[in-house]
Amino acid sequence: MYAAILIRGDIHVRGDVRDTLFMLKMRNKHTAIMIDEKSVTQMGMLEKCKDRITFGPVSPEVATKLSAIMKDGVARLHPPRGGFERKGIKQQYTQGGALGKRESMDKILEKMLP
Repeated sequence: MYAAILIRGDIHVRGDVRDTLFMLKMRNKHTAIMIDEKSVTQMGMLEKCKDRITFGPVSPEVATKLSAIMKDGVARLHPPRGGFERKGIKQQYTQGGALGKRESMDKILEKMLP
C-alpha cells in the first residue's frame, strides 16, 4: 500500500494539477489517502502532483492505524509534531525537504496521526 499526504494547498497551482488533486479527493492540507501500488493510473496522478504532496509505501501496522481514522477514503491529520524536515515544505524529499516520493511514509505518518 502507498499513502499520500497533501502538504501544500492549492493556491497558485496549475489547473490540471488542481483537478488531479480533486480527483484524488485531496482538497485540504494535511489530508491523507491510501492507494494500491499496482494502480498505474493513481501512481501517475501522484507523480503529477509531486510538488504539492508527499507519498510512499507504508507498513501494515501504520496502514491499519491510518485506515481506522479514514472517512470516505480520506483521513484528516494533524500537522507533524516536531515540524517537517529540515528544509521545510518547499523542497523535494531528496533535497532535504518534505515533498515528493519517500522510501517510507511511516515516520511522517506517526508524527501526524491523532
